[in-house]
Amino acid sequence: MFQIKDFASIAASCINWMRSTQKKVTDFSVGSVARTIVEAPAAEIEELYLRMFLGLKEAIPVAIYRTFDFDRLPATPASGTIRVQVSPSTSDLLIPAGTGFLPVNYGVTFQTVSDVFVAAGQSQADIPVLAQTAGTGGNIPAGTALDPTQSISGFVSAVALFSFSSGTDEETDEERKTRFATFVATLNRGTLSALRYGLSLAFVRDSVGVISERVRYHRIVEPWLADQSKPVALVQAYIHNGGSTGASSGLIVEAQKIIDGYYDENGDPVAGWKAAGVRVDVIGASTTLVAVTGVVTIAGGYQSAAVTAEVQAAVADYIASLDIGETVIRSEIIAAAMGVDGVTNFIPSVPATDTAIVSTAKAMPGTIALTVA
Repeated sequence: MFQIKDFASIAASCINWMRSTQKKVTDFSVGSVARTIVEAPAAEIEELYLRMFLGLKEAIPVAIYRTFDFDRLPATPASGTIRVQVSPSTSDLLIPAGTGFLPVNYGVTFQTVSDVFVAAGQSQADIPVLAQTAGTGGNIPAGTALDPTQSISGFVSAVALFSFSSGTDEETDEERKTRFATFVATLNRGTLSALRYGLSLAFVRDSVGVISERVRYHRIVEPWLADQSKPVALVQAYIHNGGSTGASSGLIVEAQKIIDGYYDENGDPVAGWKAAGVRVDVIGASTTLVAVTGVVTIAGGYQSAAVTAEVQAAVADYIASLDIGETVIRSEIIAAAMGVDGVTNFIPSVPATDTAIVSTAKAMPGTIALTVA
């Protein structure tokens, strides 16, 4: 087993060797010439030991990850829907794909993903947008105001309809390690754990090759456990992308392909994650918006607007972090709000109790309306 020798051990070994091989030099006390001559290379040897240890420590996981082609998960951009208000016009107004919107007090630009027309006489349109920078910096709370980066005829306002929470940062070393342990535990495939891991691999890319959506939440349901008339070999897999609109059809198709197995571009078979003879239906989990209304008491010396925005973000983050089918706990909402610096009290009026979520739905933050006491 590889062991690191420290400076004292190396110097002692050298001195012991010198004492055993000759009799002329006998003074090895601290500060002596002989000991100083030995201690100089001992310090360098200790550094070599440390460098070798750190190199091995870094190389071992890298070698393992490369052997299994286990790359780090990249960051993904946030996406969601904004409502654009315009002055009514006598003709249709086109808001083309690629139109930029910049949230107030945020540094991430969003772009529309498709052409949207505001019909003549209408004053608003709901438009899907995608952050141009990947990462959690694009996660904005519901109600955030946005300004267009280019001129839009008759523009009045734009706000985020719901919280954006699908943006993720690049996978950390610890997250990668945990995911690899899960991967090893599911190598046997055909189990519920294997299905969950297979679902987590699904993602879709945009037109330029950037990952725009991935499975962030999943739930496996075996219908026969609740209804004995259902076949035992039927499994339903519900997925959600962590966004306000839920998994796209493209993500559902990709997840189904991974679970069932497929042939790659070279014609080579890629094994699926389900057992032979088992039917697994991948279904997009519905989204249940949970509104929160409450009164915040803020300590003196804090800016009310800034603290209120942080409370909104904290509450939204808690709700968005819940898995498919998880109940929204009222006391956890209070705890999230109270965890913000400057908050001395938080009294929510909505929800009045815990909010139960059906097993096939994912709770997402709706309108979070806060007033300052």
